[in-house]
Order: sequence, then structure tokens, then C-alpha cells
Amino acid sequence: MKTVRIIKLILFSLFGFLFAVVIWGIVQAVSIGNGFLFIPSHTPSATQTTTPTSTWTVSPIPSGTPDLNALKTEAVWSFQEQLMALTETSFAIATSTSTPDIAGIKTSAVGTMAAAQTREADSAAATLEYSVRANEKGYPEQRRGKDLKPMVKLSIGNTEFWIDKYEVSQKNYSICIEQSACLPVSQAISDEKLQMDNLPVTNVSWEQAAAYCKWAEKRLPNVSEWQTAASGTGDNRFPWGNENDLLKSTVSDQLTLGPEEVDSHAESASVQGIFHLLGNVWEWVDDEGSKSAVNVRLKLIAGGGWKTWRGELDSSLLGMMETAETADDVGFRCAMD
Repeated sequence: MKTVRIIKLILFSLFGFLFAVVIWGIVQAVSIGNGFLFIPSHTPSATQTTTPTSTWTVSPIPSGTPDLNALKTEAVWSFQEQLMALTETSFAIATSTSTPDIAGIKTSAVGTMAAAQTREADSAAATLEYSVRANEKGYPEQRRGKDLKPMVKLSIGNTEFWIDKYEVSQKNYSICIEQSACLPVSQAISDEKLQMDNLPVTNVSWEQAAAYCKWAEKRLPNVSEWQTAASGTGDNRFPWGNENDLLKSTVSDQLTLGPEEVDSHAESASVQGIFHLLGNVWEWVDDEGSKSAVNVRLKLIAGGGWKTWRGELDSSLLGMMETAETADDVGFRCAMD
């Protein structure tokens, strides 16, 4: 705006000077009889009559001679129109939307850079979150399968496998239901605490547990895999070692009203960092039980649950149930190759 005002003052000053010079020249030319443009010279013509008295007459101004006042007014308006046009052009240039907004460009650049850095940080965090890394016990751990639950890598001889770090929770199972891959289950225990998302899902049959694992692109563990996880190095009586500290498990002796959250009691985790292998809920495995009747299919369950007496618990504890049977202290975890 300051630049526009300066240009305007200079043009007005220049016009005033030029206009004064032109007017002064016109007046001088006319006054000495030379005329100017269409204005003829102002020379009186004498007409001699029969009378001794001479009368001077002045020739009239031709009808086509311009009026100086009109000429001056027209010139002023023409100049003002040109000046206004120049002023508007200068103002348009100064305020044009195409004129770079330095503050806006700076803000945009900072925002773009911040967004790029955020994307890079999110990508790095996701890479770390879903990559294989050592868990708190030093064993390989990774989020795997469609449910992206953390799994721990173990081995039996030269055969490696992965097993869920936690039992399948009610929240995990509800996602499978939402995707129409699992059938709804009824949580028989009415205690409010048992409706918490992070509690293990219970009242699932073997078929329902197998369906969930299949949806998650996993499978139920076999009994050998489950007992390898539960016995630590393979020689332990309990997941955490050989110390008979069953207060670490959620069992009936503790007067519990139901299972605990799947990631609770870290002190009872196995030497590989796997939670609740003893107590809390029995877990379905993929091994057949002995048949006691015709057309009855039995599967093994392992580890005991919150209704189990603690004196019964060790890493070799197994039970049997019909594949269609359910109970409020039976859940599961998955495995994969």
C-alpha cells in the first residue's frame, strides 16, 4: 500500500507541472497573435468607410475553435482516468491472490513436514510393534494372526511353533462374532466383573474354540505344545519353575468368584513369558480323549481353572470334555506353525 501511494503522488505532481507548462504556452501564443492549434492569430482588421472616423472590428472566432476551458476540463478528466487505471492496476498487483503469502507458505511447509514426520514415526512404531522382538523373559515374541495377539515362539526338538501369550479374551472373541466367523456364547456367571472385555472368554465349546482359531489363521495347540509351554524348559512342574507357590494361580482356594484378566498376575507367567497356564480357565487342546460311549467325541482340556483346587495343579494336569460341551471355567488359547 505504501508503494501505491508513492506512485500516485509522483504521477499527480508530474501531471500538474506538465499541465501548467502547456497552459502557459497557450496563453503566450495567443496573446502575441500567433494563435495556437485551431485558434487563429488575434490581428485586428481595419475597414475604411466614407466617414472620416475609422471603426475597428474584430473578426469573430470561428465556430470550430476549441474552448480552452472545455479543453482544460477534458484533459484533466482524461488524466484522472488514466491515473485511476494505473492505481487500480498497482493495487491489484499488490493484493493479487497470486502474490505469495510468506506466512501461509511457512505454515503449510511446517504442517507438511510435521505430517511427514508423524507418518514416519507411526510407521516406525508399527514396525516395532509387529516385528519379532525378545519379550521380558528373552524369548521371541510377535503379534501374529488375524487377531494380532502377541505370541511366543517355542520349540519341541527341531520343530518350532508359536503359542498365544494370553488366553483369548472376551474382546478378542467379540470381534470374531462381529465378523460372522464365531457363534455368540453365554457368560453364565452373572458377576459384573465377568463382563469385562479383558477377561478370558468362557462357555465355549471345542468347536467354537477351533472356529475362532481358524478365523484368526491359527489353530488349537496340541497337548505336547501346551505342556511344553506349561513346563518351561520341559522339566518344570509349574510354568514358573519347580517352586510350589500356587498362590500365583487363580484357583478355588483363593475364594475367587471367576477368572482374572488374561494379562494379570505377571508373577505367575512361565519362564518363557506366557500367562495363566495353570488356573484361571481350563484350555481346550486339539487332542482326542478316550471314548467312553458310542458317538461321543471327547477332547482334552489342560491346566485347571478358577474352580480347581490348587493341590491338583501342575503342568501335566489334563481333563476331558465332549466337544459340544461348555463350562464357565473353560476357555482356550491358539497356536500356529
